[in-house]
Amino acid sequence: MRNPEAVPLALITFVALGLLATPVFNVITRHMEAEADWVAFTLTRDPQDAESLFKRFTYAARADPSPPAWSYVLMETHPTGVQRIEMARAWEAREQVSP
Repeated sequence: MRNPEAVPLALITFVALGLLATPVFNVITRHMEAEADWVAFTLTRDPQDAESLFKRFTYAARADPSPPAWSYVLMETHPTGVQRIEMARAWEAREQVSP
């Protein structure tokens, strides 16, 4: 860079682009994590234990099981505890696994 005055502008541009890209990356990551959960249900065939595990994860992490939308979009890289529990129940209903 021949013009040192352009350095702050370039840094601000990179930071702004990073902030704008964060929600997009979070959506991709949440989708991959949900897919991994679904594969785990298929392999273990035990959605009740998965539901119990997700409840314990949420409690141990002191996480909000259903965070505000802005927090979820900007900061969460995994499905919420509520979403994971609903996914376990949906898998169970789909597969009609008896306890």
